[in-house]
Amino acid sequence: MSSLDSSINAISTVSIVDIYRRFSRSAKNDKHYLLVAKLIAVIVSIIMILGALLLLNAETKTLQDTATILVSIISGGVLGIYLLGFFTDQGDARAVWSGLILTALFTIWVILAKKELLLDSWVLPFDLYYTAIIGNLLMFVIGFFTARFIFQRQSAVGDMSVSGK
Repeated sequence: MSSLDSSINAISTVSIVDIYRRFSRSAKNDKHYLLVAKLIAVIVSIIMILGALLLLNAETKTLQDTATILVSIISGGVLGIYLLGFFTDQGDARAVWSGLILTALFTIWVILAKKELLLDSWVLPFDLYYTAIIGNLLMFVIGFFTARFIFQRQSAVGDMSVSGK
């Protein structure tokens, strides 16, 4: 409970101080901000309760399993982007976007396959845990080959000799 109430309090405070007050046109009194903070806390609490109900009916065994699967689905390609920039000088925004689009399509395909919404011939037998590994590998490979063979750069990243600087 202490983790949940700390999260609710933090979300409410950040929402008021960093977003609502900053972008609000008129200055309000503290009573108004407190009322809005309480409203945000109630909304966040309802979202947390709905999330708990979804987890109650989830097919996974533990919360850690669910978190691992969600992170692997949501973060597909982030490590691949880093590796593309760290190990090569080929990529640019076009290559990264190509890799991200294909990685997103792969993630959608995996989710549809897991929900049994695809034909059996379109389904590969692997667990959702591996979505992040395959997605990052896909991002790196697609980004690299797209940069190398489709969107070829005139100079390496960071090379200032071509631009005349």
